[in-house]
Amino acid sequence: MLTCSGQGDQRQPRAQAGPLGFLLVFALVIAATTLIVALGSGAIGGTQETLDEERAEKAMTQLDSQAALVALGNSQVQRVDLSSGRANSYDVEADAGRMTLSYTNQTNGNETTIFSERMGRIRYQTDNGDTIAYQGGGVWRSDGNGNAVMVSPPEFHYRDATLTLPLVTVGSSGTIGDRAVISNAQTTRYFPNGTKNSAYSNPLENARVEVSVTSEYYRAWGVLQDANRRRSRVRPP
Repeated sequence: MLTCSGQGDQRQPRAQAGPLGFLLVFALVIAATTLIVALGSGAIGGTQETLDEERAEKAMTQLDSQAALVALGNSQVQRVDLSSGRANSYDVEADAGRMTLSYTNQTNGNETTIFSERMGRIRYQTDNGDTIAYQGGGVWRSDGNGNAVMVSPPEFHYRDATLTLPLVTVGSSGTIGDRAVISNAQTTRYFPNGTKNSAYSNPLENARVEVSVTSEYYRAWGVLQDANRRRSRVRPP
């Protein structure tokens, strides 16, 4: 009987080891699965966010191209798909940013303002706080801290002492869903325009032309200035 009792005592720890081992393995599987799901969800979310931002940039660039067709008189109406892949909408702000074009007579120092117009913008806010915007005929991106880059350049050129500056403005406010309709509300010729001012004629001699831009994306406008090697002034809003 003692022998049998001893064998029973030896069997009991082995009987407990089976369920404990199973519970330990099961807990490890649950922990590993949870970790994989958490990491996988984060990676999928980050990939989705990147794809949405790339899609928004592509949509804005397409809007820029089609808006140029309308603004330059090649089309009366254009429609563009602005689907971003998420519920984020596009905000339209008619009062965002300003461009001023002026020139200074180098002989007497008199300054003449040719125009000073609000540019407006169409803006998309990403989930990480960046903004992608159409403004002044170009597409820009900003991180909200003053750091901006140009995604698509505006029709802004200075070659052989000739400045070409068709300013495309946004004249409405509100939000846009998946589609936008672009139409030409008004076209104004500022220069040359002898009817408006007899001095507004080519060539403009003995004068320094200055383009002043007030915008959230002024740093990127400054890079555009350097690329065109023109005299202009940019400043924050």
